[in-house]
Amino acid sequence: VKIDAATGEELWSYRFDDVIKGSPTVFRMPDTGKLAVVCGSRRGFPRSMGDPSIAPVRCVDFETGEELWRLTAPRTRSYSRDADSSPILVGDTLYVAIETGHVYAVDPTVTEERGGHRWPKIKAEQLLLGDSRASSHGGNLVLESSPSVIDDTLYIASGAGHVYGLKLETLEVVWDYWIGSDLDGSPVVSGDGHILQAIERQYVQGKGGVAKLDPRKDPDEALVWFFPTENRGLSDWQGGVIGSVSVNDEYGSALVRPALAAFTAIDGNLYVVSQDENEGTAPDWHGRGAVPVPKLVFKENVGGAISTPIMVDDHIIQAGYGAAVNVYRIDYEAEDGVVLKDRTGKEWRVGVTKVARFAGAGSYESTPIVWQGRIYVGSRDGYFYCLGDPDYEQPTMPGAP
Repeated sequence: VKIDAATGEELWSYRFDDVIKGSPTVFRMPDTGKLAVVCGSRRGFPRSMGDPSIAPVRCVDFETGEELWRLTAPRTRSYSRDADSSPILVGDTLYVAIETGHVYAVDPTVTEERGGHRWPKIKAEQLLLGDSRASSHGGNLVLESSPSVIDDTLYIASGAGHVYGLKLETLEVVWDYWIGSDLDGSPVVSGDGHILQAIERQYVQGKGGVAKLDPRKDPDEALVWFFPTENRGLSDWQGGVIGSVSVNDEYGSALVRPALAAFTAIDGNLYVVSQDENEGTAPDWHGRGAVPVPKLVFKENVGGAISTPIMVDDHIIQAGYGAAVNVYRIDYEAEDGVVLKDRTGKEWRVGVTKVARFAGAGSYESTPIVWQGRIYVGSRDGYFYCLGDPDYEQPTMPGAP
């Protein structure tokens, strides 16, 4: 559904065959410059896994909602043909992951008709189903994370327990970091070229949490730190972090602040930690060794979540199973804050304080967004909410007309 953010008016709607699972990606067509929207869904019931009509990825025109093309993948050892991942456009190529384990490099501008629908040209493909170490996963070999890019490498996390680096041009695997757990969160790229990877507590003996990896190093030497979260049963989860990590690296105004990371765990807590400074050690997710642990800045029980908290300027917006949307302010000059240094060496005192809360709806599994001072988020109660001050006026940026 395309909605006018100012009025709430529905402008158009496009019907999928089943529940939409991934967040839509809006991109500009490389040939015409027109905007398009691509999104994934469940395969469509009551279709069987082998039904050739399954096509969970759809691309539609941003202005009209008219379907431009659809994409599928053949059945594999994975138990799913859904699409959770949000595609990414790099240059003139769209990179799409499907839960079958397939990653496709697609030309979104070249299509052919087949079976009454348009299908995009596939330039390269890779099937990622792990190795013999994933035997305990059964069919849980799905690609649910969204891809990220550093230089000429695409990074994606797999339910088979790997964080893969793929060469953009060919999708050849050029980096392979094995974790062993089911990995649902996307590999998040930090400003200093590292990857922050959420780790679910499944198929591992220790605790889930978040790992910082250096993809410039050999996988055997790539682990920088690991922040463990507590084990807790919630629905089918046993602990760890299901959503992705948020970072405060981009301010858009040359401001330098201590690098932070925020995430919500199944144990019920929102965590804010330093990206750069460590404090003590802990065993890794297998319960082995002594791995550096990043310094904890803030922790609060919010009921847990699979949603990703977002960091916008000096604020954190969090939503989840606590049936609330929470807004926190980061104070980098807090009198009793945690002492951290930014990447120039300047010392700050960082504190986090809750400044607003909305509890007028059900629980949340989607990740909120912020646009012109307002928060937008979908709830499990079936509604899409816009939250904020109705009289808020977006500040004029320097140099704007």
